[in-house]
Amino acid sequence: MAAGSTRPGQISHTLSVQPSPKLTPREVVITQAYALHCGRVDVCFRFASPLNKLMTGPFERFARLFEAPSRYSAMLGCERFFVEEDRLECSRNLRRDLRQTFVVTFWNSESPRSSSTSQSYMWELSLSKVDSGECWCTDSVVPIDMESFWDGSLLED
Repeated sequence: MAAGSTRPGQISHTLSVQPSPKLTPREVVITQAYALHCGRVDVCFRFASPLNKLMTGPFERFARLFEAPSRYSAMLGCERFFVEEDRLECSRNLRRDLRQTFVVTFWNSESPRSSSTSQSYMWELSLSKVDSGECWCTDSVVPIDMESFWDGSLLED
């Protein structure tokens, strides 16, 4: 696992972390990715924004998103993951929210003899009001691959 810049011993406490105003967006993404690496969808769901939970919840429905053949199944129990540097964006909507975007790549091998395959996702976070105050939460996670960009517009008539 390559989670970026974490201190030794820090990752072991990740599964018990709760949403908190003290967590940076990067720490939230690392927490969610590590939880999925460990097979803990519940920890990932804990950091979903209220709107994300409304769209993907309740938890039982959210957990089914990670079942094969879903494109999100690559995250669950992955061999390793890497969180790329964040990209700060100021959205231009009425609330003028601050948003953070990360690219997270997960690696798996389908069998002991095969080479690793990877799948990258765009992780988008914003500040959300939750019980513990205003915290960074995940609004969406979108697979990044050529299939995501293909709209059929180059097909000949």
